[in-house]
Amino acid sequence: MTDLYLFDDAPATTYGLDKALGKYRFPPPPGVTTKQSTWMRATNLVGAFSDQRALQLWLERMTMLGLLANDGVLFDELAVSGVEQMAPEAQRAYLETMAKSARSVVGGDSGARKGTARHDMLDHYISTGERRGHGRMGLQLESLLAALESHELDIIPGTQEVHLWHPASGGTVGRRDCLVMCRRTGQAGLLDLKTQERFWTYQEHAGQQAIYHDAPWRWLPEEQRWSVNESSIVPSLLGRPGGADPGHPVALLAHMPSKGEALPVELHELSIGYGLEVVECAVRNVQLRLTTPD
Repeated sequence: MTDLYLFDDAPATTYGLDKALGKYRFPPPPGVTTKQSTWMRATNLVGAFSDQRALQLWLERMTMLGLLANDGVLFDELAVSGVEQMAPEAQRAYLETMAKSARSVVGGDSGARKGTARHDMLDHYISTGERRGHGRMGLQLESLLAALESHELDIIPGTQEVHLWHPASGGTVGRRDCLVMCRRTGQAGLLDLKTQERFWTYQEHAGQQAIYHDAPWRWLPEEQRWSVNESSIVPSLLGRPGGADPGHPVALLAHMPSKGEALPVELHELSIGYGLEVVECAVRNVQLRLTTPD
């Protein structure tokens, strides 16, 4: 630990996702009177009513396989770690790290990492115009750009990977992918890149985008402060006839699967109105969990 003296500058606050806590750390936005500095993730809020049983069982299976992989090297390390004698908080942190390492060994996090790579590819292209990634990723990027062109949509530079704050459930923070603008109407809307192989429902995705659509504040990292979210004050992208919500605000989901049938990249409309209903339901569910009678 570095020694601090009376007149030394205080350590800089690191804002962003606290992976250990599973929440975002940011100061309260202007006008929000609270000492709170950690905020629920938007994806966690809209997933508050999901059936996580199948996912949990899969995580357990991957963890067990990972402990046995590579001649059981992680199991050996666990056996000599002394985890049984650790304080509860240290024990929890160590076991969670070990479980994550075990799943990584057997590819349990490969889908998430492939998804992150595609988000990084899109972010880099928007920022610089340079194409990165292997051949298949390049074809996916070209397919996405062709889909946007066919709908006369342009990505708005500088709107990508922005953290947004919404008052839902006492304060929720999420990171949008980017904004697009329609050349014909001047309407702007959210574009969200998803890389999972298939969708069972668009419910949570619609809720997530509704939070971003209505979020009043965006974080300016270079200035370390909150500012008005521009997407809350520009004309909203409206649904097309025959789409998810004709004539009403929508977001766009770009499906770029990291495996399986990767092409073509498809655009899907998500109803903001429906998403707001999902958010209301999720907030109520969180409240019920916190007030469950003994």
